[in-house]
Amino acid sequence: MKISESEVRGIKIVALIGKFDSDYEATEQNLFSMIAGNKNVIVDCKDLTCINSFGLRSLLMLVKNMSKEDGVVVFCNLNDNVKTIFQITGFIHLFLVYNGRDEAIDAVLKSEQ
Repeated sequence: MKISESEVRGIKIVALIGKFDSDYEATEQNLFSMIAGNKNVIVDCKDLTCINSFGLRSLLMLVKNMSKEDGVVVFCNLNDNVKTIFQITGFIHLFLVYNGRDEAIDAVLKSEQ
């Protein structure tokens, strides 16, 4: 899996690309190092094609770690496959999920007020 990063209006955005199912330890370390020092993060799942239990665990740890630091992690652009996995596992209720990137940005900005 690849991860790209950008920043919009002071918010770190990481885009997950490909399958989050193999070499998850390296992917998790890469993801965590990309977001280090950021209070608010958007995880864009537009190009995430598949995720397994290890990937879900990594995302859950990301959310827990950020909340300990009074940060916010939101997810956006879940495709049908990934959304179904989030629904079946119940993660859809644990995470803040938005349809698009603009909606996610607005939600993060509102949480800062």
